[in-house]
Amino acid sequence: MPVYCSNHPRLNAVFTCPKCHANLCPSCIAVRKHEYFGHTRDVYLCSECNIFLEKLPLMTAFEPFWMRLPSFLAYPLQIQPALLAVVLALVQSFFTDGALPDLLVHFLSFAVLLAYASLVMSATANGRLTQPVINRQSVQKITNFALQQIVLFLAVGAFFYKLLPVILEYFGLQPTSLTVIICAAVLFLIMPAIIIMLMVTGSFFASLLPNIISRLAWRIGWPYPAMCFFLFIFLLIPSAFIRVIWDTLPLAAGHLIAALFACYYLITSYHLLGYFLFQYQEKAGYKVDFESVFHQNSVSSSKEPAQDMAGGEPSAIPSLIENGAYQEALMEIRKASGGPVTDPVLAGQYYDILDLTESNADQADFLPHYIKIMDRAGRKDRLVAACLKAEKINPVALDNDPALLLSAGKTLLEGGHPIAALKIYDKFIELYRDHPMTPDAFFMMARIFNEHLDKADRAVKIIEGLLKKYPFHENTQFVRAYVRKIRL
Repeated sequence: MPVYCSNHPRLNAVFTCPKCHANLCPSCIAVRKHEYFGHTRDVYLCSECNIFLEKLPLMTAFEPFWMRLPSFLAYPLQIQPALLAVVLALVQSFFTDGALPDLLVHFLSFAVLLAYASLVMSATANGRLTQPVINRQSVQKITNFALQQIVLFLAVGAFFYKLLPVILEYFGLQPTSLTVIICAAVLFLIMPAIIIMLMVTGSFFASLLPNIISRLAWRIGWPYPAMCFFLFIFLLIPSAFIRVIWDTLPLAAGHLIAALFACYYLITSYHLLGYFLFQYQEKAGYKVDFESVFHQNSVSSSKEPAQDMAGGEPSAIPSLIENGAYQEALMEIRKASGGPVTDPVLAGQYYDILDLTESNADQADFLPHYIKIMDRAGRKDRLVAACLKAEKINPVALDNDPALLLSAGKTLLEGGHPIAALKIYDKFIELYRDHPMTPDAFFMMARIFNEHLDKADRAVKIIEGLLKKYPFHENTQFVRAYVRKIRL
C-alpha cells in the first residue's frame, strides 16, 4: 500500500530517513551528484539531517493495480494509442474477404499493434505511466520481445485449432461448449504469467516452463487470479455487446468496431500487465531502474526550488550594501528571512556582507550553513569560494557532513583546485573510514594525482591499497582497468 510523505500527506513517499524516520516525497529531499569510480550518480539526502536516505519499495509511491482500473481503461484514449488504434482499425476494415492478401494485412496490423503494446508494457513496467516514447532505441529494445510473442500466439492458435481436437479425439471426447470454456479459462490463467516471464527472463522456452509459471502465481498470491479476472471482464463485456449489435450493423461498420475494440483491449491489457509487473517486481525477479522512475515521477529534485523570496528580492538590500550600510542590510536580510537564512540570494548577500566587513568569526560560524545552501542551489562558483575560505578560517566547517565533504571535493576539482580537493578527500577518508563512499574518495585521490598532478606512481599506490582493502567491491573491475591504463 502507498506510504505518504510526512510533510505532504497527499503525496507518496519514495524515501525514508533512518535518523528522523520521516517518509519523504521527491520535493522534500536534497539531491547531489557524485562521481563514483568515474560514473556520475545522484545521491539522495534528508534535507533536515543531511544523511543518506533509504529507498522505499517503488510501489509504495503508486497505488495497487486494483485501485487504478479507471486509469487502465482511460490509457488507450490518449492521442498516441488512440490514433494508432483508429488507423489500424480502418486499415483492417477494408480487408474483410478472408483472402490471402486480407489475412496478410490483418497479420501485419496485429504485429504493429503487438509491438506498440509491448512498448506500453515495457514502459509501464519501468514506472512510466504515460504513453511510451517511440524511437529507435525503444523499438530495438522490444523487437525480440514482440517477435517471441508472435511465435507464442501462433503456437497457441495452432494448439487450439489443430492439436486440441486431436487430443480430444484420442481420449474419445467431443469438442463442446464446456471444453471451450475450460480451455479459455486455463488460457486466461496462464497467458499473463507467460508474457510476464517472457519480459522478465527474455527466454521463450523458460517462460513456458510450468514450474516457473506456477511459482510466479504462487509468490504473488491472490492478486494474480484477480488480475486475470479483470482481464477477462475487460474482454467479456464489450465482446458480448458487439455480438448483440453485430447483426444490426453494416458489415464494414461491424468489422471497424470489432477492430477498434481489439486494439483498445490489447493496449489496455498490456498496460495492466506492465503495471502488475511493476507492482510485484521483486516477486517476479524484474529489476526496475530506480533513477528513471524517480525522475519521471518526481515533483522536484530538491527540498525547495532555488528561487528568490516570495514577492521578489527586496530592492533595499542591494542599495544598502552598495552604500556601505552593512548593519542595516543585515537587519533587512534577517527581517526578510523571518528566521534562519535559507534563501540562496539572501544567504549570498549575508555572506558577502560578512566578507566585506571582515567579520571572520561570524563568517566562520555561518560558513557550514552557507556551503549547504550553495550546494543545494547548485551555485558552484560560490561553493568553490566558500570552501577555499573555509580552509583558512574554519577548517572543520564540513567535518560533520560526509556527503557535503564529497560534494565540496568534486566542486573544487571541477573549479580548478586539485590540491584543495585532494585535502578534502583525504579528510573524508580520515574521518569516515567505514563510510560506503570511502572507496570513492580513495579513487578520486588517485585520479587527482594521475590526471592533475602528474604523479602516476602515487596514483598506482593508492589504487593498490584500495584494491587490497576492498577486493570484492562492485567497481573493482573498473578500478583495475584504470590502473592498467596508467601503467601503459
